[in-house]
Amino acid sequence: MRNTTHAALELALYTAKQPSLYDYTASGYAYLSWPLVSKSTAHSLQSLVKSGPRLSSPIDKLKASYLTHPGVPNLEVIFSDGYTGRKGYPAPTSPLAGINTFSLIGVLQHPLSRGSVHINSPAPAAPPSINPNYLSHPYDRAAVTHIARFLRHVASTHPLRGVWASEYEPGSAVQTEAEWAADVCDDAGGERGSGGFAVEGVWDEWVEGGGCECGAGVAECAFADAGVWDCREGGGDGGARASG
Repeated sequence: MRNTTHAALELALYTAKQPSLYDYTASGYAYLSWPLVSKSTAHSLQSLVKSGPRLSSPIDKLKASYLTHPGVPNLEVIFSDGYTGRKGYPAPTSPLAGINTFSLIGVLQHPLSRGSVHINSPAPAAPPSINPNYLSHPYDRAAVTHIARFLRHVASTHPLRGVWASEYEPGSAVQTEAEWAADVCDDAGGERGSGGFAVEGVWDEWVEGGGCECGAGVAECAFADAGVWDCREGGGDGGARASG
């Protein structure tokens, strides 16, 4: 806190076991099913799964079943203070330098896109060929686009709308379905397939889903750490990974 007087007051409240800003974790979470976002959105996404590529994997079939399960969330919205985005925080020479921001992070809980890891060299230390294949399934592309638009809706709804000045990323110029889809796909190359969104003086919004990490050589065997994500109903990574 920059205001030392206010900081001392909040610390005194915290020490006295009273509600204080020192209790604040800087994050808040909401887990939602698609019908809570919009019934029409839920219907269109379910139709994409039914009409899209055939799901042959038992795991993919299980994830697809979650779309119609009323007790399983399909997306997560995270509120976090500070900037998280692809565009980058304003440079020191920018008129926007020093702005305060907050982030809205959207997470697709059960993505259906499938990547690959191939060991294609006899050399143990050679890295494997990794293709994360982010957003290759039409459901995933449509879902993260809906999530990004939903984050703007959340940010534009009072009382949250009353605390920010203007959108920083991706910016108010992004409006149409095609523009949203292009912006999200541009962001899908990072770890866990992130996609971005932000606001000056207040926030930025992100979308995540899927994951893949690097490989390593072990003794005489080639070993790939593929960063396999679990398939819990909650869907968030929660720090839980299995590798092999």
